[in-house]
Amino acid sequence: YVIPIAGIAGPRTPLVAADTMLALFGRGGVVLVSIFVMISSFSSLNGSMLASPRVFFAMADDGLFFERIARVHPRFGTPYVAILVAAGIIV
Repeated sequence: YVIPIAGIAGPRTPLVAADTMLALFGRGGVVLVSIFVMISSFSSLNGSMLASPRVFFAMADDGLFFERIARVHPRFGTPYVAILVAAGIIV
């Protein structure tokens, strides 16, 4: 009800959540919703960076992916090649 459907569908309002918070709570609402969006985005990226290397390592360890990705760091015991592959894909 705050922003009409035509306003949401139009290219004039690309940040619907921020515009809604601006109409309801002013600049403080915009800052608050922007912080929530940043936290949500970084949390999603964190989950991806924790899960993806595990999947790549398990696939390589089972022989379903490139063998080199299953290498484990001799000192730290981490699948460093799988972590690098996951980081490279996200960037």
